Amino acid sequence: MANACRGFPCPYGGTLADLIDKTPVDRISKVLLEEKFFETWYHGRTVLLGDACHKGAAQAMLDAVSLANHLYEIPSKSPQDIQATFGSYYKERVAHGKAAVQGSRQMGKLSGGHKWTEAVARSMFLNVIPNKVQQSMIDKMLSQRPQAIFLPFVEDRGEFKAKVQTQSSRMRTLSGLCLQLYGGRVAENA
Repeated sequence: MANACRGFPCPYGGTLADLIDKTPVDRISKVLLEEKFFETWYHGRTVLLGDACHKGAAQAMLDAVSLANHLYEIPSKSPQDIQATFGSYYKERVAHGKAAVQGSRQMGKLSGGHKWTEAVARSMFLNVIPNKVQQSMIDKMLSQRPQAIFLPFVEDRGEFKAKVQTQSSRMRTLSGLCLQLYGGRVAENA
């Protein structure tokens, strides 16, 4: 890919070839980013989500809802609280991101692999492993579906049951305040 874009103009003058050629070899990454999981998702006031931190995992929307939930609960805009919030977002999502990348990688090998070992694995998965086990694997993968904690929760009507999620303490306080102020009339008019 680097060779294909060498002639592109560089915004700082010259071409991308000049930039590539001047970059020390030890600073060039040759990792296939389609299946990459990054261990660092945040630094300072910058945070990553979705493919920016775990390529090929199709988790961006789940990351976005989780990050929004954590930002909603942030106590202040201090650097310490921002770091703590990003850290708790990372802790919540890291296992799911890793599992999704590994699952994506394995599914790619299973569905499109051409080696005889991959063909045997595909045959075993599709023909030998009971449907109940396959369903259990899918259930586990689809069970982590966070909802926005700053909105009223939506009833889980899906075929795959979601893990239980606690509601925001701020939202519970706000709902309680509304009930006290309006005596439940808000719900009646909704």
